[in-house]
Amino acid sequence: MSGAAVLCGSGALRGGAGLVTVAVPEPILPIVAAGNPCYLTAPLPQDEHGKLSTLAEARILELAQVNDIAAIGPGLGQSAEIKQLLSHLIRNIKMPMVLDADGINALAGQTDSLKDHAAPIILTPHPGEFARLISCDVPTVQARRQELAAQFAQKYDVVVVLKGHATVVTDGRRIYQNPTGNPGMATGGTGDVLTGLIAALLAKAWSRSRPPSSVSIFMAWQGIWRKPSLGSVDDCFRFTDLSAPCFSAKFMTRRINRRERGETQRKQ
Repeated sequence: MSGAAVLCGSGALRGGAGLVTVAVPEPILPIVAAGNPCYLTAPLPQDEHGKLSTLAEARILELAQVNDIAAIGPGLGQSAEIKQLLSHLIRNIKMPMVLDADGINALAGQTDSLKDHAAPIILTPHPGEFARLISCDVPTVQARRQELAAQFAQKYDVVVVLKGHATVVTDGRRIYQNPTGNPGMATGGTGDVLTGLIAALLAKAWSRSRPPSSVSIFMAWQGIWRKPSLGSVDDCFRFTDLSAPCFSAKFMTRRINRRERGETQRKQ
């Protein structure tokens, strides 16, 4: 799904990442490259069904050597080879990773591979993806959001951003819950933008020699629109010609930058 890759890469750019490379199966590379002129693209081997092949591992590890953060999942698709590929990447990529969408679905039935992760990992599931991940149903997840997210984060030493109403962010020790929200955040593609935005924020934290914390990820999601005049997707088009998900990333980063400037002034 080329659109998800475009939105994720665009979200990273909006989040302030200095250089973004979007790696996709070679046949869809021209489509993804046309989606935004500001990021680089890299072709990856595909299987007979057009999805990533395990042969892509070598090229992905090469890219990991010259980048700071990896975001995996938006538009990835599902297959046995992808499950195997993701398991290998978790063990071998030595830089922080953000896993979303099919990057999370590929872990279903093999969550123990997370115990071998070589670097910090952030997972951003919606309730359905999280239910598949922990082998339960969505109503159970929704009834015990904080508890289950914290248990999973602590067990596998990861940060979990459980999306949905009252998004939960936890590293297993601390829990943050976002009390805000509006219908615009349910727009398809917003999660892909969030993945790219978190990756950009994480790269910013990592470059400052600070370990990534759940605070910075929480700030990303807390930046959703608060103004009543921006309460729906239609309202967004009154203010911008960008897609609603990309506009949300722009608005989030403005809030985050203001907050960071405030923290710097308090320290001084």
